[in-house]
Amino acid sequence: MALLAERFSAVETSESDRDVTAAFGDFSTDAGIVFNTPVASRPLAVGRTGRRSGLTVIAEPECGTAFLARHIAAALVAHNIVSVSLLQSPTPALSRMLLILEDTVPDSFVAITKNGQESWARVPSGSALAILTPGAVYFEGREPVVFDPSLSRLDSRLSLVSTYG
Repeated sequence: MALLAERFSAVETSESDRDVTAAFGDFSTDAGIVFNTPVASRPLAVGRTGRRSGLTVIAEPECGTAFLARHIAAALVAHNIVSVSLLQSPTPALSRMLLILEDTVPDSFVAITKNGQESWARVPSGSALAILTPGAVYFEGREPVVFDPSLSRLDSRLSLVSTYG
């Protein structure tokens, strides 16, 4: 996460870019706490195919760049291979974030939506599906997880890691 925060900070050009840097930076700042949770400290989960679990996140247009960044960071901390599909064209800040993620962690991140086109070829087969909205995340085959705005920033990050673990 620290490397990702560093890569984002190198291209900061807007408030949205700074928010993305902070979203990934928060997970590295809390590393001693977040990475010692039962989810993040467990060995990488490898299935019958010899690959880690996949998670495909479809983000509603109302989800902002920093909001999506926090969820991607949490899903990566929880050892998922994360694929993201957008329901609208990405903002310049979101495009930069997706490019940096693919460049920095290509074995763990796939941007499905690129240049207005979708490509599902690199999405791991059997990936769990999650629909991300500003108020909750809806998973295939399980109850939705509603976000608690009263949580502290640290507790919110711990909750997100557990959500995606």
